[in-house]
Amino acid sequence: MRRVRPTDRRLRSMLLTLAGVLALAGCYSHEERWGRDPEKLKTTDNTPQERRRIEIARTQAIEEETLPADAEAGELDPAPVLFINGDPVTVEDVLKWIRPELREMAASLPPAEYRNRLMERLRDEIRSRAEAELLAQEARRDMGEQERTRLEQFVDSRIRELINTDHGGRESRYHDSLRQRGITPAEDRARITREILIAAYLQRVVGQKVAEPTRREIEQFHHDYVANQRAQQKRRMLLIDLPYGARDATGREVSAPVPREDAVRRGQRVLDKLSAGEDFQDLAREYSEGINNYNGGDWGWMARDGVKPRWQPAVDALYELEAGETSGLIETPQAIFIVRCAELEPVEIPGFTEMQPQLIQAYKARQFDVLTRELLAELHAEADIRPANPGRFLLAVIDAAPQPQQGGR
Repeated sequence: MRRVRPTDRRLRSMLLTLAGVLALAGCYSHEERWGRDPEKLKTTDNTPQERRRIEIARTQAIEEETLPADAEAGELDPAPVLFINGDPVTVEDVLKWIRPELREMAASLPPAEYRNRLMERLRDEIRSRAEAELLAQEARRDMGEQERTRLEQFVDSRIRELINTDHGGRESRYHDSLRQRGITPAEDRARITREILIAAYLQRVVGQKVAEPTRREIEQFHHDYVANQRAQQKRRMLLIDLPYGARDATGREVSAPVPREDAVRRGQRVLDKLSAGEDFQDLAREYSEGINNYNGGDWGWMARDGVKPRWQPAVDALYELEAGETSGLIETPQAIFIVRCAELEPVEIPGFTEMQPQLIQAYKARQFDVLTRELLAELHAEADIRPANPGRFLLAVIDAAPQPQQGGR
């Protein structure tokens, strides 16, 4: 299994928003650890069929021999269950929370792009689930009966909050929402329980190690923040788009394919005219064959991402430019681009004194993140992960995920 890292949005959000965490974090006693002894494995809400699969997979995991580290993915047999210190994570445990997202991706993306995005998304989700299991096992280790009762009370409160804020106070709407996503109330309760449990544990174990920053550290943090904000400033892009090959800028086939050399020559001609002082937008109207050529190649304000892959190299080049600067020829497999940064979006960045309280909190949050990552690395080093090559579990999840649709977008 790859070296674990902290979950991204899920773990961060629960650390910042769940009420009652601090109270729970201070109320631990010392009881026997859960999750290590097979006789003390936590109970699950898996179906009888899933429980049978888990038991079969547990037997196979115990008996398996470690595969060579250089085994090709095609030589691996998919494994339907991943065991984290004896606790099972099934294929459905991973997919049930992200299946609607995957279906939308499968319907909107070309098959090849979907497969790449699917692999990345599933790796991230499996890693997040494995991290959560490791942290939850540690959190349960020292819990006594009083703390378990308190935890259940916090979970009840959180579910009531969700019903009131997201479902107009109607429990039936909450249940309908879960049903539409293929999730049972018991599964959602288990998720919420795990999140609160982990948040309280991290606050107790990691939070106490977070130190107050020095003034020099905060000043450097402010300097980095300002530099990052300026780098993220939106830019207004002017683009000259010279497609070549068998398709035009919109992806439609052309009757006579354009040689790459012709597009390069036209691009060089444009650069020569720009050097001679001619107006970029006039040249865009004359030479560009892109979708905004009628408008002088003006694409308006551009964020760093969000465009289709064809134009991403142009946007990447845009963010290397300051206001008024022009790129050279940008060659891609489909086109030659020339980009000008027309202007930078005005950004008001508060001064150091005004931002100091927020900077201190952000600095502490970064410390918390680093310490959490170190803790997860330690837990992973001590963990019993089966199968020995978790890539087998990834293969099983990929096989069960929504399949790409031939049309895509």
